[in-house]
Amino acid sequence: MSRLTPISCTLVPDAPSHLRQKLRPMGHRQTQWLRKKVDVMIDSNLLKHVSDANYACQVCVVDKKGPAIFHMVSDMRPLNETTVRTST
Repeated sequence: MSRLTPISCTLVPDAPSHLRQKLRPMGHRQTQWLRKKVDVMIDSNLLKHVSDANYACQVCVVDKKGPAIFHMVSDMRPLNETTVRTST
């Protein structure tokens, strides 16, 4: 079980009401791996399923060296541009 603290952020005053990026194309193996990974993260309470999210960012699945097959990467740059910076 994870001991991560939930994240909260404040939007900048002129932030858009919705932020959604296009899906990145993935192969069948990558899609299947990502679905399993997300299921594990939901079961571990690291993610929460939300069907009507106003903000969503791209997820990439990239090849990884070693025993793990893939690595999940989230592109948070567009979301970071709409939130108030809390650290330097």
